[in-house]
Amino acid sequence: MTTWIEMPKDKVHSFYRVPLELAIRDENSFFATAHHAQDTDGPWPFLAFLKSETQPEAVTLHIFTIEAEALESDAFNPLAETGGYLTLTKPQLLDLVHLLFSNAEKLMPLRTKREAMFRPIETLRLRDFHLRSPAMPNSQECFYYQIHHPSDRLAGETTATLLHLSSGQSDRSPDKLYIKIAHFPVRALNEPSFNPLDHSLAKIHLDRSGMLELAGLLESKHKELVEQG
Repeated sequence: MTTWIEMPKDKVHSFYRVPLELAIRDENSFFATAHHAQDTDGPWPFLAFLKSETQPEAVTLHIFTIEAEALESDAFNPLAETGGYLTLTKPQLLDLVHLLFSNAEKLMPLRTKREAMFRPIETLRLRDFHLRSPAMPNSQECFYYQIHHPSDRLAGETTATLLHLSSGQSDRSPDKLYIKIAHFPVRALNEPSFNPLDHSLAKIHLDRSGMLELAGLLESKHKELVEQG
């Protein structure tokens, strides 16, 4: 039994607060991890796959962990809030990998082969993106930069997307993977106080090959968790 369940469109809007026009679109799909019907405390991990209206070969993946306090605000929208992340157990992570592979199969394949979509950010370049080196030398975390994506414009501005994966300390047996996506206008890096991990939207534009590559990255992290656990 999968740990990710596709949400009915009425609940996507009424409970998870996705705008109605996006929730009811047949091309869009939304998933949440299984939880008891009487669970009112959360948190609730949430995924959204939004199909592009102008680029049929692409989708936008949103991730968010919804806290109960956030739902107290009428203005809350997980697709528009900054700082989204997921902390997944091994079964949840593996099922997310399968979900990404499945959604990739629904997208049109590219006609020409392209270079890798994600590139690791070397330690010396972390400051270029306002990121800090791991506080602990044995920290099991890594950062990736999305080299290209299907839609690289947001309100006429060039954007950047970072991927942060962490499983804690290497001297401990990890049982979860922390996933953070940070999508932001490149011009924001001109502001010294800008922190992409806190001030960015947790979304990423992907075509078929990009989604397969992301699934492969997460699959390798799942294997590491299993081997180290």
